Amino acid sequence: MTTIGSERDGIVLKLDTSGLQQSFAVAPSSSYYWMRTFLFSSLLKHRTYWLKAKSTRFGRAKDANSRAIKVWRVNEAPLTGIRPNWVTYHVTPKEQREKNPTRAAALLQQLAGVAGAGSIVLEVHQRGTDIRTSKWMAVPIRTRERSPKAWRAKNPGKVLVVVPDPRNSERLWLAERKRYRGRRKALLPGERNAKKVVRDFLRRRFLLLKAVNMDPTLNFYESWDALGGERNQEFSRIADRLTKDIARGKLA
Repeated sequence: MTTIGSERDGIVLKLDTSGLQQSFAVAPSSSYYWMRTFLFSSLLKHRTYWLKAKSTRFGRAKDANSRAIKVWRVNEAPLTGIRPNWVTYHVTPKEQREKNPTRAAALLQQLAGVAGAGSIVLEVHQRGTDIRTSKWMAVPIRTRERSPKAWRAKNPGKVLVVVPDPRNSERLWLAERKRYRGRRKALLPGERNAKKVVRDFLRRRFLLLKAVNMDPTLNFYESWDALGGERNQEFSRIADRLTKDIARGKLA
């Protein structure tokens, strides 16, 4: 069994089934069921393992029209109209079982399992490609909104001001101007009451950059490779189960 996919748009699982060719010929229906079960299980385990390694929030966009990254469950993503921010898993054909031997033999030739994404952003995080641009890029700093536009929409009436970075001329800050009352001034001779001083405070919300040095952090292919040993064991178990079915005369 070999896997390919590193430095590609997706993961494809190829199987060396030369030792199972006789089983396919004798019991195509049972063979189709078990081989498809193996493909589905392999993609499902990768999705679970990878998402757990990333974070509890990554890829969980609930709305299919959201601009956030959405990692679809196996075989739940539409086959057409795939969006760039989607990560999809598909096992084809869609039939889980086929009792007709002739049709099962044909479906065996069509079996495929594919996982992939078309997002340039995800590719950058996978490969660690450095980013260079002539325009300012905004990086949120401990801020839930991912862009200044989204921040302003959620905070109408509040202002973001541009603040130069004194240590780096190639960086700027977008900061929220906040006002608060500080300590009272010391009483002057003849004063009875002193008002609190109103002070300004700038809270940095976004860092503006024209270049970002990226590290490879997505680990999409690395997660797949990490499960290689487990897939080998599962494939051996599936092959053993298939031969036992044939020995018992369970061919469909």
